[in-house]
Amino acid sequence: ALVRLVDEEDHVDELFAAMTWTGSISLAALVGEMMNASPTAPLWELRCRLMSHGIWPLEEQLPKALALLRRKEQKHQLGLSQPSLTGDIDVRRSPTPTRSSARQCRSEEVHKMSREQWLDLMAALDILDSEAKRLLGILGTGGKPPQFVKIRMASRTLLATVSPDVSLPLFAGKLLECYGTLRDAHKHAALTSRDGKLGLEQFLKLARSVDVSRGSAEKVWAVFSGQEEQEASGCADESSGLSEEAFVSEMVQWAPPAMLEDLRQQLCFNFGSLHEGRKALRQHGLPGGWSLS
Repeated sequence: ALVRLVDEEDHVDELFAAMTWTGSISLAALVGEMMNASPTAPLWELRCRLMSHGIWPLEEQLPKALALLRRKEQKHQLGLSQPSLTGDIDVRRSPTPTRSSARQCRSEEVHKMSREQWLDLMAALDILDSEAKRLLGILGTGGKPPQFVKIRMASRTLLATVSPDVSLPLFAGKLLECYGTLRDAHKHAALTSRDGKLGLEQFLKLARSVDVSRGSAEKVWAVFSGQEEQEASGCADESSGLSEEAFVSEMVQWAPPAMLEDLRQQLCFNFGSLHEGRKALRQHGLPGGWSLS
């Protein structure tokens, strides 16, 4: 059956060789094995399910997600007195921002979905309960086990998952591991660029150097460069490139938390605290808004 799906018998043989194979396997167990094959596979599966139901991007299409929950609630209520699945979505609006805080408070509307609501949404998307709980562990916050999911954070994480085995955090980690700094990665890739900016050709070269396939690299570029949003709005600009400052400021957002924690500890060790480290940098004439090499 799998050979008919993928048209490659060798790939199917490799799949079963990688699993604990006893001669037969249930469909649920097979799905679980495939979801465990990559740390980004569950996120990719969720992204695909959301797209197939027209709930993508998740943050912008939250009303559709709530409508899906309401239909599920109406279908299973059967006249029993049950708490609403959608009535207590926590929606908070920040106060009207001043000019000084406008940049930080753009569209500051935080949606939180409770653990029960999240699991019900996953069930409505036909995602197995075990995988729904695993996704809750990845995307959820508020204790162990997680008690709610922040929709904006979840949407951002899903947007960064560009294929079953590649995400922006994973790509950023590969660059840092290979080149040491994001600036050095940009300089290496931009050597063939006339204006010193990183275009699609240079980005694909950079991806090849860290063993990321062309297909996955193109998907990373579409998200990283904002191409997906530009195409959706009908104003794509293929001529623009990424300067070193733009590349670093954008990519550093996806740096693995462990690496950022190492940097924090080094700064605290040398200066006593992050605040003192910032003061020392200012004393050396570096404005607070600059990106550091």
